[in-house]
Amino acid sequence: TADELQEDLDPIPGQHVLEQTRWADRYMTALHCGVGVVLGAGLVVLALAPGWPAHVVAIDAILLMLLQSRVLVAARHRLATIVPAIGGAALLAAVAGLRAPDRGWLLLMASLLLATGLILAAGRSLPGRKMLPHWGRAGDILQTVAAVALIPAALWLTDLLHVARTVRG
Repeated sequence: TADELQEDLDPIPGQHVLEQTRWADRYMTALHCGVGVVLGAGLVVLALAPGWPAHVVAIDAILLMLLQSRVLVAARHRLATIVPAIGGAALLAAVAGLRAPDRGWLLLMASLLLATGLILAAGRSLPGRKMLPHWGRAGDILQTVAAVALIPAALWLTDLLHVARTVRG
């Protein structure tokens, strides 16, 4: 019965639980900020590196960080994830634009302007509306796919994929 479940249990003071919760929140904030700093530095290195493998890994990591931020509750935890992702995306776009020929730069700017417009339109229309559950599930699936895709992309970046293929002949 319900009374039997409460037998031999010492009640935990509420103040102790609140203090432990504050400490856990501090640890989580430090963890997310540390991961954000490391990933931000890694995205800078990947954005400045030449070649497609580095850019593919950077794009995948940015996508993964943005999708991970969906499940974080505290604003400081989300910011620690979103800020490095947006900074890495901006740096990746700037580097791609600087390395592109004249017409490539215009195409990049037009696509960035279109993406900004779509994000602003979504930001104006989505608040106040309840999202359908299948969109959350689609985000979960996309996050899993992005995480799994990071493995072969990292192998491609480190050239281990080529080494593995040449070992077999």
